[in-house]
Amino acid sequence: AVRRLTPDRAAAGHPDFGPLAQAEPEDLLLFDLETLGLGNAAVFLIGCLTMGEAGPCLEQFLAEDYSQESGIIRRFAARMRGRTVLVSFNGKSFDLPLLAGRAGVWRVQL
Repeated sequence: AVRRLTPDRAAAGHPDFGPLAQAEPEDLLLFDLETLGLGNAAVFLIGCLTMGEAGPCLEQFLAEDYSQESGIIRRFAARMRGRTVLVSFNGKSFDLPLLAGRAGVWRVQL
């Protein structure tokens, strides 16, 4: 069964769910990274899902070699702009810190 995350359900649960319950679908960006290891390893794949007027848009940005990493980070950063709620499985402790570090290496503004 699918349940809607309403503000009252969010208030009863984890505090991180509050922004999710208040957000419009167009505010959300769901994402996941794939890397070549832990630490400050290179990112080779970024998948993201956004909602727009035409419905859901699923995109995958693939770096086929190290030289393409900056390009996929730039493309993903462009998708992040204007999104107020980021959703990921392990974003706070892994994805976002690693992405910020790799963006810094390539001088990409997130």
